[in-house]
Amino acid sequence: MEGMMTIYAPSPINMHIGSRVRMRRRLTDLTPEWFAEQIGISVLQLNKFEIGEEPIGPTQLLVASKVLSVSPTYFFEQEKTQALTMTGIMSPVIKALFATKDREKPR
Repeated sequence: MEGMMTIYAPSPINMHIGSRVRMRRRLTDLTPEWFAEQIGISVLQLNKFEIGEEPIGPTQLLVASKVLSVSPTYFFEQEKTQALTMTGIMSPVIKALFATKDREKPR
């Protein structure tokens, strides 16, 4: 097992928040270079945040909300009237897991 690399799937919540950051950044026509500089991170780090590979820290999220002219809660919204919940985010993942288990019945 030496030399093997463990691969982790991005968290659905990190992916959701990151996609909201990217969507708003693009809607406001901000380049990744300029935006990353404004929130004090590298472009590579911004890319990791936006794809959900790494969680964005609360400080960067707060600064991002100011730069993007949105409330910090914007990043957690699923729809305009519905706040982000573990159930809402995890529902498709849970359904996919159960669908996989159903197909793997013993012979």
